[in-house]
Amino acid sequence: MKKILVILLSVLMMLLSVSSLFAASSWDKYKFADFTSERINKLTPLMNGNMAVCREGGGLSIIKSNGGEKTYTKGNSGLSNNYLTGCTQDKSGNIWIGTNLGLDVLSVNGISERISEHNSNIFSDEITAVAIANDGKLWAGMKQLGLTYRNDNKEWTRISSFESGLPSNDIRKLVFDDENNLYLAMYPMINQGGGFAILKNNGSWVNYNVKNSELPDDRVNDFIVDSQKGIWFATEAGIAHIDAGGQWEVYNEDNTPLTTEKITAVTIDKNNNIWFSTWGSGIVCFNNISWSVYNKSNTSMDTNYINDVELDSKGTLWVATNGGAYTYSPSEPQELNLEVIEVFYNNNKVAFDVEPYIENGTTLVPVRQIVEAMKIIPVWNPNTRTVALADSKMKIQLTIDKNIALVNGQPYDLGVPASIKSGRTFVPLRFVSELFDNIVKWDGKTRTIYINSSNNR
Repeated sequence: MKKILVILLSVLMMLLSVSSLFAASSWDKYKFADFTSERINKLTPLMNGNMAVCREGGGLSIIKSNGGEKTYTKGNSGLSNNYLTGCTQDKSGNIWIGTNLGLDVLSVNGISERISEHNSNIFSDEITAVAIANDGKLWAGMKQLGLTYRNDNKEWTRISSFESGLPSNDIRKLVFDDENNLYLAMYPMINQGGGFAILKNNGSWVNYNVKNSELPDDRVNDFIVDSQKGIWFATEAGIAHIDAGGQWEVYNEDNTPLTTEKITAVTIDKNNNIWFSTWGSGIVCFNNISWSVYNKSNTSMDTNYINDVELDSKGTLWVATNGGAYTYSPSEPQELNLEVIEVFYNNNKVAFDVEPYIENGTTLVPVRQIVEAMKIIPVWNPNTRTVALADSKMKIQLTIDKNIALVNGQPYDLGVPASIKSGRTFVPLRFVSELFDNIVKWDGKTRTIYINSSNNR
């Protein structure tokens, strides 16, 4: 009897600790002040920590960071349509709203301008995406008609796939970077590609699709540029990432907890965690090492079918569903806590763009920086997910997430496999260094690794 009581007490304590864990991080359904529509199709962070919520059939709601809320509809403000496709905000605070009846401009005094085929030379009223360039010009994607932008004289110019490098006229998202390069997500059309494109500020085009890259699908719903200048893609066939060096990684049901490969949106928090909304798997978060899943079973969300995900300036996650909007405010940052490890090769500090880390007593480092210090060029094979390293005497082949490496053709048990984190390939430092005839020393007090070549490499 005493043993049973001990077991029951242990279970109770475990449940209490789990309950406290979930209580520390709150998932809440946002309660709108009106009942125009619970179907949320798009979220847009605004200035001053505000959030714009596009409600299908319910107009535009501005959720203020201080808790206030105001909803603009066709009935109360002159909005062209209550069915919105997205919005963006210019430097003056005006909100440009895309609808299937043209563009509306919302200023502090209400709708100040309505742009359509009837009062301008815009080529279509069906707007699919909007963005503001660094020079203040308004750009818009049009349903199956390509791009258009407005000059200072309020005249519109069209860019289509028929006379430019635009791969497809079906535009889904537009974003300008700090250098005024335009990034585009697209869907394919008949006799047209899709995928992702960059219109550079010099007028040239860069395109990624399933034929010329490892992009898993030409139907790209969303994308975001990370702090390392890599790009994360949300597609109809999974997640993809290309780093600044051109190395690709694809994530799907085979190598993540995803139960669907339809990814609807992506955003990145201040701790570089990548958040994805999915159509069927709820929300998934990748901290560059492991995945977390948030769905009906472990949150208050009543659906796993998510339209959009965004973060406001306070770090609160906003989730858009057909049954309303949800917010998530984690009490602890969802980041991997890594203590800094310094590495010196022949007394020269090796600079890493992503920090080394320790796993099960093994230090892993980004492969390119460490082996290039040894005058070795790494060769990446995306098809086999392997990295090959070689000099005149030694040939090493490591496969991502596999404990067995090949050393001059012979299998070798690594203990801790090579991995990919933040778009970088990480390899066991001591294993690689010593095979290339280096001496490795670890200073635990300063968390410093000293590598010295025994052959003056």
